[in-house]
Amino acid sequence: MKSRLAQNPFPAVSSALATLGGAVRRARVRRGIVVADMAKRCLVSPATYLKLEAGSPTVNLAVLGAALHALGMEDRLARLLESDPQGEAMEERKAPKRGRRPVSDIPGIDS
Repeated sequence: MKSRLAQNPFPAVSSALATLGGAVRRARVRRGIVVADMAKRCLVSPATYLKLEAGSPTVNLAVLGAALHALGMEDRLARLLESDPQGEAMEERKAPKRGRRPVSDIPGIDS
């Protein structure tokens, strides 16, 4: 049984997966690798590999990793979330404000 996400993914996710699949296809074609060979390198059937290139949400993430490895681009998967400006900004806002109060703010102490 397929998950609800696989049956009806969010439109932005569907678009991103299609773009990603297209980029994998372009990289494969540039290298002159045929689908059958690429599928063998990824240890999947040609049908499964073609689903990756089509941006299917049912394709296992390991297939993407194997495809990037076969293309010599596996480092890109590791760097996918290396930068997270939105999360870092949220984390910074939550961080406690630490520091010393100026002596002039402490009652009973004259500067």
